[in-house]
Amino acid sequence: MQHARQRLTSLTRLQQAGGGAATPAWQEIQRALDAQQNDLLRAAFAQELLELVEPAVVRATHLRECVVEAPSSEEADRYLDEATRCYFFGLFTACAVMCRSVLEEAIKQRLPAGLNRLVQTRYRNTATLGNLLHEVNNNLRMTGFDADFPRLANAVNDSGKKAVHQGLLSEDEARSCLQDAREALELLLRK
Repeated sequence: MQHARQRLTSLTRLQQAGGGAATPAWQEIQRALDAQQNDLLRAAFAQELLELVEPAVVRATHLRECVVEAPSSEEADRYLDEATRCYFFGLFTACAVMCRSVLEEAIKQRLPAGLNRLVQTRYRNTATLGNLLHEVNNNLRMTGFDADFPRLANAVNDSGKKAVHQGLLSEDEARSCLQDAREALELLLRK
């Protein structure tokens, strides 16, 4: 089982080509055994996933439902689902990146038509969350967004930028980012 878990880990990391070392015998045997049924990999995945259950349950207790009044897009729902699952399973940096994506998508759906055209022209249909927040901050009255929305959305953007450019986030940073994103969505998706 330990070798199966080592093999699973080796699939998630870059491997140096031509390092001079031959493939370990246990790895060759395992590949041969898994050629048809993949039972060893299945067991390694099962063990790894079982170890994630209790921490995921604890993390889930820190969240509440995200209740909104206005509908969102299917894409925003998928981003929020993925961000939340990343948090549950300890993928904290990915969680923050997905939080940025969900806000970016939700803002695009809620911008007034005139401001949306301006954003599309100004940023050539590639506006980032930072670009969108710049426009929202400068046109808050026109958007009709809640005055607390920019503060929360900027905090999410900052966490996401930190995740992308400065390294891995802690569990607390990811939870804060996710909670801010969910609260921002509740403010944004008011009727």
